[in-house]
Amino acid sequence: MLQLYPQLYASVCKSLSDRLYYQYIMLQANSSQNPAERIMGVLEYLKSSQSNQDPFSFKIPLTRQQLANLTGICVETAIRTIKIMEKKHLVIIRDRKIFF
Repeated sequence: MLQLYPQLYASVCKSLSDRLYYQYIMLQANSSQNPAERIMGVLEYLKSSQSNQDPFSFKIPLTRQQLANLTGICVETAIRTIKIMEKKHLVIIRDRKIFF
């Protein structure tokens, strides 16, 4: 089937490589004990797919609950850590939305 449809083969390979890259980045980000490093790893991965890499130009499409689930920390820790990151000027919170 892959010989009959070479574009399907390319699509399958791209999809597999994207998933492996995501797993690699999440493994690196979540290997830290520091919750700020875990959250930064997820934010950097999400922003890496955007063309505009300016500071605070990317609106994070995840809730704090989703960020906590992705990083393996509790919601309260995620909220506290994001507030600390805002004080350190790593993120901006506008209208309850996180910009990175």
